[in-house]
Amino acid sequence: MKKNVFIIWFVVLTSSAFGQQFLWSTVKDSTSKYVPLENVTKEVLTFYDHYKFYYDLSGFSKDVFFEFVEEFGMNSGDWKDFKKKVYEIEDLTVFVFRANLGRGSVVTVVSINKEDINMIMFTNAYEADYIMTHRSEREKFAKWFKTLLNYVPGTGNDMDEDMYLDSEPAYRPNMGSGTGSGVGSGSSEGTDSSRGIGYGSGNRGIINIPDVNINESGVIYVEVHVTEQGDVINARILSTPKYPTNITNEKTQQEVLRRALAAKYTTGKEELRILAFK
Repeated sequence: MKKNVFIIWFVVLTSSAFGQQFLWSTVKDSTSKYVPLENVTKEVLTFYDHYKFYYDLSGFSKDVFFEFVEEFGMNSGDWKDFKKKVYEIEDLTVFVFRANLGRGSVVTVVSINKEDINMIMFTNAYEADYIMTHRSEREKFAKWFKTLLNYVPGTGNDMDEDMYLDSEPAYRPNMGSGTGSGVGSGSSEGTDSSRGIGYGSGNRGIINIPDVNINESGVIYVEVHVTEQGDVINARILSTPKYPTNITNEKTQQEVLRRALAAKYTTGKEELRILAFK
């Protein structure tokens, strides 16, 4: 399922014309069930265990998300009110709802912080570009999902807190601040390679080097999650004061994400690294 189809699906699911059911949120005064941030990963894993597929719609900045959706003519009063409320959110907030479009239920997990919107959709309905919810991949999914819960201490529940990121660029303080110069290099301050997922340190070898050249003026910073085997299992755009991505063209961003996912590193510790596309 392509990203524009995801957006259409999301807009339909959130439309008042459909009977969506709000399952829970991290907002205490919400009318739905309250789930504290430290329990979010555990709750989301129940959907992973129940459904056959999930779809990754993470990595949007708020500006890019709304620009993209509004290309489909979303400009009603309800939409403007929704947009205003989303922009007002600064602290990490997660809400989950379920709906049915006639082919079975779809559960949508939405996390919003000061700058970003990330969405994951679980379903048993097959579409293109699905990711299967293999039991053997459950822990890997949990680790990846936690990277979306930016700068939230303790959201690991049953896993090491040190894989969490703090707010600049979404990494926990004292974990280090690695940055790739071109491809694959980095530096770190205080990262313990034996604990959880930290920022990449040193010059780790790279086997498959992505093309980091782009035909636009500016830069796009991409965070990649690298396994011990050197595979890139997730990539997302960074846009923070420390890593100021200034190219917002959706097609260009998707292209650099595609290139980043094709990168291959030498074996080493599981870690997060940054690629700079210029």
